[in-house]
Amino acid sequence: MPTSPTSPLVQPNSNAPPPPSPCNPRRAVTITLFLLMLILVVLDLSTTRYTESLVDSSITSLQSSPFLGFVYLTLLYVLFTVFFIPGSLLTLGAGFAFTQASGSTAYGILLGTLSVLAGATTLSAG
Repeated sequence: MPTSPTSPLVQPNSNAPPPPSPCNPRRAVTITLFLLMLILVVLDLSTTRYTESLVDSSITSLQSSPFLGFVYLTLLYVLFTVFFIPGSLLTLGAGFAFTQASGSTAYGILLGTLSVLAGATTLSAG
């Protein structure tokens, strides 16, 4: 005996969430900004190298004052969290910057991890 669409065996789930929208505006803006930043960095590295000098000066200031760098990175991570920016790039950058500044991979990873944890737990504590 064939079942009809109104049969009790085949009933649509009225509690099911609606299907996802094919175009999420927030995601489109995020992807566009990321691609724009990537293009700007590539163009900068092929012309003026301002990004490279910024990284070098940041590492030099971390070498002279690791504590201020730790505080700065913690506050920057809090801002990333507030504005819903993924902190994974900042986490990788923290490990790289502290490793370059200290000359020790273990010490750089430790400082980068501690600053990210401090930034991530600052908002959850308050």
